[in-house]
Parts: sequence; C-alpha cells; structure tokens
Amino acid sequence: MDWIKGSSLIEYVGEERMVFDHPDFRMEKADLNRIPQTMTALGQFFTAESLWLGPDTMVILPAEDEEMRHLVADQVAAHFEKVRYLIRGDKVEEVNMQRLKKDTGELFNAADTGIIPVLKDLYREPRPAERRWNRRSPLYYTVETGRLQAYDASGTEDIKRFLQKAYFDRGESFVLQPLGWTFEEKLRESVALRFFAGFVPFIRFAVDADTHQVLSLELSRDEIRHPVQLTMVNLSAPRRQKNCLYFELGGGLVQVVYLAGQAPVRFWRDLKNCELFQLAENERFADFDHELAERVPEGVSILLDQDSIQAMLDAVNRELAEQR
Repeated sequence: MDWIKGSSLIEYVGEERMVFDHPDFRMEKADLNRIPQTMTALGQFFTAESLWLGPDTMVILPAEDEEMRHLVADQVAAHFEKVRYLIRGDKVEEVNMQRLKKDTGELFNAADTGIIPVLKDLYREPRPAERRWNRRSPLYYTVETGRLQAYDASGTEDIKRFLQKAYFDRGESFVLQPLGWTFEEKLRESVALRFFAGFVPFIRFAVDADTHQVLSLELSRDEIRHPVQLTMVNLSAPRRQKNCLYFELGGGLVQVVYLAGQAPVRFWRDLKNCELFQLAENERFADFDHELAERVPEGVSILLDQDSIQAMLDAVNRELAEQR
C-alpha cells in the first residue's frame, strides 16, 4: 500500500487536570419558516445519514461563524422538523437537527448533484452493520493523499467551503463513519476517499485490528498526531481525614467517602454517601480538604475499572473495621 504513510506522528502527553464547564448554555428553537423546493449538494451531504441509515439521527454542526450558520440554516436545517441552536452566553455555538421533513426524500432523489456517487460509496451498506468494538485501541493509518487520483465532484464547492471554515480553519477535524469499508489495497479506488483527498490535506483511518473494518475517517488541515499517555493513572493510597476517606483518581479528581453510619460494603451501590471533588489548580492531594474544595458539577460521573472499584471498597471496609 504505497498510498499509506509508513509512520505517524506521536505526541507524548502527561496527565492533565480535568476541567468541567458549568452548564451556562441554553437550547433555543430555531424558527425556519422557509419551505425548501430543492436540495443542494451540501444538503444531501448532511442529510444522507438520516435518510439512508436512521431517521432519528441527530446532526450537529458548528455555527459560530455567521456566514456558515446562514448556509446551514438555508441548505441543511430547512429540511429538518426539529432544529435548535445551542447558545452559550450570547453566542450561537451549534445547530442541532433531527427528524427529516416528509418531502426530504423526494427532494434528495430529485437533486442530481455531484456528491451522490461520493455518498453512495461512503455508505455502502443500506443500514448500519453491528460493529464489534474491541477493548483494545484501533489501528491508525495516515493516507498519502498525493498518491490518490482525485475525484472531481461537480457542484460541491459549498461542502468544501463549509468544512474549511467550520472545521479546518478552527483547527478541528471532521470525522465520518463509513459503512462497508475494509482496509485493503482496492480502497484506494474509493470515490469518497479520492474526493476528500482532492482538497483535504490530511486523512486518517481508524481500523479494527481483527476485522480490518474501517471504523472512522478523520479529515484535518494539519497532520494528525496520535496522543500517547506518558504515565498510567494508578489508584494511590487513600487518605483518612476526620470521618472521611479520600481517594485520588487522577486528573485532579478526588472521590470522598463519608464513613459516618456506613456499614461494610460489597458493591459500590452499598456506599451511603460519597461525592466527587476537584483539586484546586496546583493543589496536592496531601493538602486536599473536602470542606474547602469544589464539588464536580452535578450530573458528571467517572467510570472506573472493576479492579479500582474493588480496591476502593476494600479500603473502606478496612477503615470501618479499624474504627469499630
């Protein structure tokens, strides 16, 4: 495969303190009164998944740029029944679209645009196949875009412009999930892959290591770096503070278990009272005091592996046994 790079950029990253945004946003219904009579290539590009794969698919697009927001409202959102803006402060950040209007299918099929061959190649299966997600990380491959014969899809200028301004110019990637793609030599002839290679500087596959199924297609302005964590976060020894037990979880998070009135535990649900806190900037775990600390916003939870959960439960039981 001479069209796949023999190496990838690796970026070594250390542990970062988790930052939780406080929910200062609101969802606002968009009043779009225009009844579309036709559909553009941009409209087809962002409605195809909902039309072909799942009518309840939620389409979420960036909307910070005013020009791109009007473009989406006119060519994409007009084809959906449910359209809402995500607004933070006084700025529109996203447009959320769901449930296509009943005439959308007819408009889609009547619009003979250059993007149709690309979409049919991108979604080769009529419905989503069941995907077996491995516990291990997928394999990543970077495409040598210059080695592919570009596919010129006529009338797709708005698609290219939208991806450029809404994603690439903001330093963000755009990710697609192809259906029916297998990572093999003949994939270089893919119409969709050749279309994107014609204007996207960097393309990366995520591939299932066992089945060679292509899981995602990431498009980016800059070469994509694969992050490698320098350190493993292991559950450190807990700290007893008054009638509480502190567990450092990494990422600046501390789980606090209140021991008052607590019976011995077998399962996590047996804990009567526990809360998640966050270390202050540059604060050490040894100096943490939950009475002075900030709680993690309501609704945020952390997933722990079973071994870590069991170690925490064992520590709670030891403390309870010692105080009896």
